Amino acid sequence: MSKLIAYREGRWATIRMDNGDPCRVIISRSGISVKKSSGRFFGSVLYKEKNTYKVAKTAQILRLLYTNNLTPPGIRNWLLKSFVNIFLHCSALTEAITILKEISDCIEERTRDVSFFRNILSLSDRLRAEKGLASSDDVETATVSVVVHIMTLLLTGTGQPPIKSSADSACEVEDAVLLSFVSSPLILGLRQEGFVLSAADITGKSGLAIFHLYQKEEVDRVVAEGTYRHERLIELRDEMQDIGEFSDSVDRLVYTYVVSGNEHYIWILDKIYASFLNSHAPLIQKYAERFASNTGKRRHKRFSVASMRVNAKTLFAAETNLRNISTSGACVVSKKSVKFGGKHLIKLESEGIRLSIPCTVVWETLSCGSNNSGQGIIPAYRTGIAFQDMTSDKLVKLKDFIRVSGIPNEQRLSDEYRASALRFTVCSNEKAVLLYPKKSPVRKISLSGMLIESNNSAQVEGKFPMALFLPDEALPIRFQGRVASCVSMPDGKPKRFGVGIEFIYMAESERSKVSKFLCLLEEKTELSHFSG
Repeated sequence: MSKLIAYREGRWATIRMDNGDPCRVIISRSGISVKKSSGRFFGSVLYKEKNTYKVAKTAQILRLLYTNNLTPPGIRNWLLKSFVNIFLHCSALTEAITILKEISDCIEERTRDVSFFRNILSLSDRLRAEKGLASSDDVETATVSVVVHIMTLLLTGTGQPPIKSSADSACEVEDAVLLSFVSSPLILGLRQEGFVLSAADITGKSGLAIFHLYQKEEVDRVVAEGTYRHERLIELRDEMQDIGEFSDSVDRLVYTYVVSGNEHYIWILDKIYASFLNSHAPLIQKYAERFASNTGKRRHKRFSVASMRVNAKTLFAAETNLRNISTSGACVVSKKSVKFGGKHLIKLESEGIRLSIPCTVVWETLSCGSNNSGQGIIPAYRTGIAFQDMTSDKLVKLKDFIRVSGIPNEQRLSDEYRASALRFTVCSNEKAVLLYPKKSPVRKISLSGMLIESNNSAQVEGKFPMALFLPDEALPIRFQGRVASCVSMPDGKPKRFGVGIEFIYMAESERSKVSKFLCLLEEKTELSHFSG
C-alpha cells in the first residue's frame, strides 16, 4: 500500500507509491499540482489544475468514489484530504493520474454547454458580432459587453434613474446605481466558477461605454458615486424588504438571461424596474441621501487642526513587475515613483511561496514610456531596492522563491550572507506588490473622517490602510480609509489636493480615542470663545 511520508496541513503532502515512485501533492492559491518528486521545486509535473471550480468539483467526485478515508486525522483541509486519499488507494502514479485526468475531462464535457462562463463568452461573441467586432476569449471583456448590452436595453426602455437626488446635477449617477445592480450577479456567477473579477474594473469599463459622451474623469466620479449608493442600498435590505426583493429579482433575471440568451427576461426586468421606481422612489431617495457621502448636513462636527501638526500615514500598494532578484535586493518596474530611502515592504509570491521583506529604495530611473492606445506616453519607473532585516527564516524562503522564479545571469553582487551572490533574472512575468507609506498633514477632522493635504491626487472610492497620529498619543490610530473626495487646491505651487477620507473599519477602542481628542478640541474652542 502507498504510504504518506510527510505533509503540511493545507499546503502539501508527500506520498511514496507501492512501486517506489515519490509523489508530492501541492495546494496553493493558483490551484493544485502533482509532481513526481519528494520535494516542492524539482520533478516533472504530472497533473495541474488552476480553475478553482474544477478543483473543487474534482475533490467532490473523489470523495464519492473513495469513501474509505486513508488519510491521517491531522489533514483537515478537505481539498488536500481528497487528493491525497486517491494516491493512498492507488499502487502507481500512472493509475492515480489517469483517474484524475478522466475526472477532469468528464467535468469539462459536462460544463462545456452549461457553465456560466461559457455562456457569457457565447453571448458576448454574438453581441460583438452584431456590432462588427471580433470575438474575445477574455472573460473581463466579455462580461463588460454583456453588462453594456443589458444596461442599454434598460435605459432605453425606462429613460428614468432609479434614485432622485437634489444634490446631483444630472441623472447619470442614478443610472450608475442600476449598473451596479446589473453587474453584481454576473461577477458573482463567474466567481462561483473560479473566475475572480474586480467589481470596480467591470463597472468602470462598462460606465465608460455607457457614458461615452463624458470624459474619463467624470465617468469615474459618476460610477464611484453610483457604486457607493448601491452599497448603501444593499445595507438596507433588512430594513426595506422591497430593496431585497428587487435585488434578488435582478440577480435571477440577469443570470437566466445569460444562460438562455432570451432578451424576454430583460424586458421583464425592465417592467420590474419601472414598478420599483414608481412605488418606492421617494422612500429610496430619503435613505440614499441619508447615506450619500457628500450631500446634506454633515453627520459630525468638523474641527480645524491645521496648526496642531496632526498627520496621517497612508499605506499604498503598487503592483510591480519583478525583473531580477538576488539575496540582497531586487529590481522592479512600476508606473509610479516611490520615495528614496523610506522604509517599504515588498510582498513576493510564487508556487505557494509567500514572504514579505522590509526594504529601502536605493536607486530609481525613468525608463522608456509606452504609448497606450493613443493615451500618450506612460512613464515606467525602474527601481532598485535593498532588502533589510533579513532573518534566517526569510532568507531560506527567499532562496526558495529564487529557485522557482529565476535563472542566474552570471552577474555577481555583494551579499552579507556569502562572499558573492548571483543576480537571478526572473524567468516569468512575476508580479510583486510594493507597499510604501506616505505621510500627509491633516487639515480638518471629525468623528467620521478627515481632510488631508496631499501632493498627489487620489482615486475616489479607493480604500487604503491608514494611521492617524494624534498629539499625546504614544501609538497611532489604525483604520481603513475610504477616499470620499479629491479636490485640487489652486492656491498652492506645486499643485496640491484636498483629499476627504472616511473612517471605515475602525475599532471601537480606536474610535473612542478620536472622540476623546475631539472633545478636548471642542472644550478648547468653547473656552476661547468665552475668553474672547
